Amino acid sequence: LLPLLLLLPLLCCCAAEENKKSDGVAIKMWEWQRDLPFDDTPGGVWKQGFPIEYDDAAFNGTGVEAHVMLWTHTIPGWQKTFSEHYETVRSIIHNAIAMLQEQSEFGVQFMFSEICFLHEWWNDVQVPQEEKEALRSLVLSGKFEITTGGWVQTDEAVSHYEDMLLQLTEGLTWLQDTLNIRPQYAFASSPFGHSSTMAYLLSLSGFKGMVINRLHYHYKKQLALRGSLEFLWRQAWETESHNTDIVAHVMPFFHYDIPHTCGPNPKVCARFDFTRKLDFTAWNDMVLEITPANAAQKSRELGDQYLQKAMLYKNGHVLVPLGYDFYYADAVKLNAQVHNYARLFSALNRDTIGLTTHFSTLKNYFESTAVTPRALPVLQGDFLPYNDVRDDYWTGFYSSRPFFKALARQLSAEVRATQLLLSLCLGWGRDVPADAAARVLQARRAGALFQHHDAIAGTCQTAPTADFGRKLHDARDDVRVVQRELVYAALRTRGDADVTVLSTHGDVPFNALDLPATVTLTPTSGYRAVILVNPLAHERVDVVPLRVSPPFVTVLNSDNEPITSQISPLWLWDPLKTKVGLMGGAYSLSFFVRVPPLGVTTYFLTFEASSSVAVEPDITIWGQYEAPSTFVAKHIKVSTDVLHIAAYDEPITTISNHFLSVAVNSGGLFSTVAAQTAGDQEVKLPFVEDFALYDSTLTSSGAYIFKPGPLEPITAWQNVVSVVRGNVYDEVTSWFRSKKVKRQARLYHSLDRQMGDFIEVVHTALEDKGEMVTRYTTSKIDHKGTFFTDVNGFSMAERTFRKDLPVSASYFPVASTLFWQNSNNRISVHTSHSLGASCQTEGGPHCEFMLDRVALHDDGKGLGFVWEDNLRTETTFRITLERIWKPVLSTPATSLFSRQVSSGLQHPLVVLIGIPGPSAASIGWSSSMTTSLYPMGLAQSFAPDMHLVSLHADADNASAVTALTAVVARYAVDPALAPLSGVEAESAGAADTSFCPDFAAWPCMGAGADTGGCGAVYRNTLASRDGRAAGHHAESTCVAPMGIQSFTFEVNCPRRGVKCIPTETGTREEQLWQKAAGDRQHQVEEQRKHEEQRLQQKQKQQQQQQQ
Repeated sequence: LLPLLLLLPLLCCCAAEENKKSDGVAIKMWEWQRDLPFDDTPGGVWKQGFPIEYDDAAFNGTGVEAHVMLWTHTIPGWQKTFSEHYETVRSIIHNAIAMLQEQSEFGVQFMFSEICFLHEWWNDVQVPQEEKEALRSLVLSGKFEITTGGWVQTDEAVSHYEDMLLQLTEGLTWLQDTLNIRPQYAFASSPFGHSSTMAYLLSLSGFKGMVINRLHYHYKKQLALRGSLEFLWRQAWETESHNTDIVAHVMPFFHYDIPHTCGPNPKVCARFDFTRKLDFTAWNDMVLEITPANAAQKSRELGDQYLQKAMLYKNGHVLVPLGYDFYYADAVKLNAQVHNYARLFSALNRDTIGLTTHFSTLKNYFESTAVTPRALPVLQGDFLPYNDVRDDYWTGFYSSRPFFKALARQLSAEVRATQLLLSLCLGWGRDVPADAAARVLQARRAGALFQHHDAIAGTCQTAPTADFGRKLHDARDDVRVVQRELVYAALRTRGDADVTVLSTHGDVPFNALDLPATVTLTPTSGYRAVILVNPLAHERVDVVPLRVSPPFVTVLNSDNEPITSQISPLWLWDPLKTKVGLMGGAYSLSFFVRVPPLGVTTYFLTFEASSSVAVEPDITIWGQYEAPSTFVAKHIKVSTDVLHIAAYDEPITTISNHFLSVAVNSGGLFSTVAAQTAGDQEVKLPFVEDFALYDSTLTSSGAYIFKPGPLEPITAWQNVVSVVRGNVYDEVTSWFRSKKVKRQARLYHSLDRQMGDFIEVVHTALEDKGEMVTRYTTSKIDHKGTFFTDVNGFSMAERTFRKDLPVSASYFPVASTLFWQNSNNRISVHTSHSLGASCQTEGGPHCEFMLDRVALHDDGKGLGFVWEDNLRTETTFRITLERIWKPVLSTPATSLFSRQVSSGLQHPLVVLIGIPGPSAASIGWSSSMTTSLYPMGLAQSFAPDMHLVSLHADADNASAVTALTAVVARYAVDPALAPLSGVEAESAGAADTSFCPDFAAWPCMGAGADTGGCGAVYRNTLASRDGRAAGHHAESTCVAPMGIQSFTFEVNCPRRGVKCIPTETGTREEQLWQKAAGDRQHQVEEQRKHEEQRLQQKQKQQQQQQQ
């Protein structure tokens, strides 16, 4: 027997690998979404399924083992705030520990998932230390099982993959550091739909299996009919290597509560929830205690449900979760559950029906099913949207409370940028504030907490929503302070201590998104530095908007040379009174900047007495409901010696730049867009923009579900419209008098495509009646009902508009990108935050994006609440137009150009202001400041299809840092596309797929200035902060397309005392950086010359045509 026991782990391991063998036929969910009838045929007691009969032959006479899993679902903010819910969770954890200690004779085990609560409990001074140690012992023994280990049970629809990974890493890191465990199995009972991204992240993080629940009920039925409720979840792009497959188990029935987990008949299952002992179920049955008199009959009743459920899997095992939301806060009810089930198990295990039952865990279930090798079906795609009954599509939450979705995305970008800046400072050996790392950690955790599926979904009651908002707001403000301190610390290294570093963001309440900058800059002595931090690992061109007064400002680059800038008006808008005016005494200053990868660049402002290098734009304005000249005279008050505003007699105009031109109608909305190609040919496309409202006053639309009411157009004929034409951008702004919405559209006059070859559209909306959408109709690009949305900002998925289903069935979450196309052209819309969208064929081919919505009704999905607490929200789109030169990839992907445009929107520059003190000489200080920050960046940009997801140091102070951990993602890009204004040679297919991050090329992060080189580099399991303990040396730092890889690389400079600053002779790092800077400058000059020659040729041809 002993040799067999010794071999058992090996056999289980091998069997687990066997379970990763597939039957070779993949279920493609995008085909199911397109083709399945989605009928609602009654299925008997399992209303959404079909009748089930147990057949012992299905298990080869070996019987069935039932794994009954005590568990609880704890929600960190839903009907109460996190702190209020924690009081309940503390009781649950206490009761579970006591039960496991006191009732061990029943073999009882318990499962828990949400680490945010476990962390709060561990740090609670009211919890005795011996209780914490008892938990540690129970966890290590496997009796108290922790599944998934994320900070929260994350949303999988509207969350961005970077945030999903962050919350997973945060939880797993805490578990590793505190309890020395790392889960291998995941349990997701409650997210409103499941994405392939989460499966991918779990697989890369070393997970072997996962449980999911909230699928469209028709998908559950189809999987059950095919015997595919357990499958290998494979990514859509994986055709050869299947290393990231993960075993997925689908809970088959309506819900995850006890009436819907023991078997197909909820009326029967409800009788076995003994927390409701001597109470009536929803089916009007009494829950009776198990006694010797009724044990045989009741156990047969329960066992029959177990066996019927087992028929859906036919693996000889059945998983029976036994819990619900906040279950077992009452110790008496928990003990009643345990004792009654122990009596049922005793009776069942003595019976002869072929069923063995016991308390179990998720790990036990998956390892038991892996003992017998079996070929699992393969599934690709995701399970969105979710529908639980009839036509109740859970697509409303994609756009519920968009203000907080935008605030969360803003915090995510700020935290990531600050973490990068902190890690680079530590890696460079810079002294940083002692509490900087702790404050960034707290901000990270605030962002991680909000990824919960009721938080970012916008499906909480008002009090927890406000609580989440304050946490996000305070975290964002705190990391902005840390940004200033880190830049100051870097300056102080050079001796530039006589400088004050300020944020461009003012103190604003948490219910206001302060975009653009809110601090008004006024004259100071000497130079005012604009310090720019680029959080991307690529060089970027961008536009910096500042608020200044007075407007007479000269902008200088780091070489003290004047550059082009633009002064524009700041408009005031009162949506409640539908009034438009000018902000007195303040102006918008905009200018182009170029910032190296992960680098810091400084520009400088000087305030002049009465003249400015900044270019005053042409400004026209009209109100269609009044004569233009009368409107301007009556409504617009402006100092004519600063900005000149003219009435426009013909309220139809065009804005344009080097690449594109957009015609607008009398309401200021798009009518056509044209691109000037490299061959000086104009390609013009109808591109009609409008706004509409689904009136939900008479429907059951609520926080979760979208029940479309009548679609009513939002009239634009009364709009107030302004057009600004300048050297930096052209802009048309429309203020709707019929609705609380403002729309700005811009074209930037940049010769760099990543900043000039798109249309930027900014919506500011506040809806109070239904669902507000903006729509783009493109008659010449007929998508025929097929469109593509991103999956958590990582991959792209094909979607289909279903005319036979409600509009809500064809709504999908868009975290970053949606595109539609025909055989010749593609249009992509990149978004600043998550929202719901759909492309439809009714009324002409168009795509619509839901900007805001209000829940006028409770939709009956558990919240029990009607909310009308919307806040005015700013939503930014960047729209790209591309030509398809050759057949596109079979697996949908964006172009490289499109991905770069989206990355720039998702990860904005960090903009800070430096003010010199009395002892700082103007020119000398600016020069010193420029050079002092140079080594913060990369000497070489990452390949353009690569993204640095995160960077973390292994210690909180420079003297202790020995390594940094970088997470790198590589996207698949479609080489078949190029910008509509470009040529085939500019296609994204030129990306260097052989590029691998060279961590030795990160200046001064190597073995020292004397020798160069880098310390050891290790490959980590994803969601790990340091892989050196595992000893997995990286043979290569290459990352395959659609890969996400974590590397830990040693940084020896700080330990050897190497100072990472310029010297007279110049270190290797300085020379490396200067060479890279020179190469970049040469590339910029060559590109500028090329574009200038092209522009001159175009002007010459136009002159010849005029002649």
